[in-house]
Amino acid sequence: MLLKVLSTLTKLFMLLPFNIPMYAVVEIQWHQYLVQQWDQIVVDRVDASEWDQVTFDSVLLWFTQDWESVVHGNPSIAWANVTAKVLAHQQWDKLRVIKFQGKKRYTKTKWFRAKQTILSIEWVSVHV
Repeated sequence: MLLKVLSTLTKLFMLLPFNIPMYAVVEIQWHQYLVQQWDQIVVDRVDASEWDQVTFDSVLLWFTQDWESVVHGNPSIAWANVTAKVLAHQQWDKLRVIKFQGKKRYTKTKWFRAKQTILSIEWVSVHV
């Protein structure tokens, strides 16, 4: 009897929507990222403090792991969004940018450090 109940519960658990791995292509500040739940991505600086939750509504493509369900937006899907948590803000390594003009003995050196944010994808949600 107990084995029958456990097998029924296991089948029901497998049908729950949070157990199906979902992927999404989300647009964050004009860049596109392929994400799934619990991924960590590094993006350009997001205006949020650390440990805040940020929701991105511009989901361009949503699909399951076996490509059984695929939905693409035109340009984005209205009923899907991605929730992420800001883990940290950081700066990239220094890049040296040099202007140079030949035969004029002109060089100009600048340094550039991009500001970045590390995001942890909490949830790829679908509201059907």
